[in-house]
Amino acid sequence: MTKRVILSVILLLLALSLSVSSYFLLQKQFASLGEALEDAVYADVSPERSGEKIALQWKKSTKIFHIFLIHSDLSDLQTEIESLPDLTNDAERYRISCIRCLHLLDGVRESVSLSFENIL
Repeated sequence: MTKRVILSVILLLLALSLSVSSYFLLQKQFASLGEALEDAVYADVSPERSGEKIALQWKKSTKIFHIFLIHSDLSDLQTEIESLPDLTNDAERYRISCIRCLHLLDGVRESVSLSFENIL
């Protein structure tokens, strides 16, 4: 009997630690991608250079996102980010698209945040 209880507690602690670590890993990826997008919008960086940074960060983040998030939540964000290289010729449209990516990223981030609404 006590072996079962001990095993159950160990498994519960393992599941809890994996959940917490994956949450913080997701938050780190959200922050990195958001920072790259904010640099494209607010910093005085050329669209080509910021586009390379966003593409590199997206390549790193997408692996983690596809493991932990629902794919349909990412589809709009992925479509918008993948269309950015086509907009590097028009700086204003590129900037507007980056702002849209930021809003989509915030929506995905809100959907996994630890809030009362999401838990219930």
